[in-house]
Amino acid sequence: MSKPCKIERYSGAANLAEYIEAARDTPFEWGSHDCLHFAIGAASMQTGRRYPLPRYSTACGAARLAQRLRLLEHLDRTFWRCPHVPPPGSLVAVREDGPTGYRLGVVISDRAAFVSPNGLVFDRLQPETDLYWVVK
Repeated sequence: MSKPCKIERYSGAANLAEYIEAARDTPFEWGSHDCLHFAIGAASMQTGRRYPLPRYSTACGAARLAQRLRLLEHLDRTFWRCPHVPPPGSLVAVREDGPTGYRLGVVISDRAAFVSPNGLVFDRLQPETDLYWVVK
């Protein structure tokens, strides 16, 4: 098992818990409550910073945005890539077949929250294959 990443301090836990709870039953919708908006929204709740995203409303729009941003590189520029299991509130990318090539979620323990058609789902972390970014 991988060692957890250490950070100097973790703040925003209460905001994150409220954010997760508020999103729990919100269904997936491109451009407003999809994995990118959910993950970036969680980062904003924890830091108080805005991470603006261009508008899109379809899977094709999300794919174009991910390609234009070079999604993983954009996350690397914005947050700190963690090579191990990160603390709660960190972002996670899981490779999947789909318009963007990844689904993004938020680490909450040994699980991460992801947006699904019926609200959030909570999947176990897979440190061997997941990519992580610490929000600070």
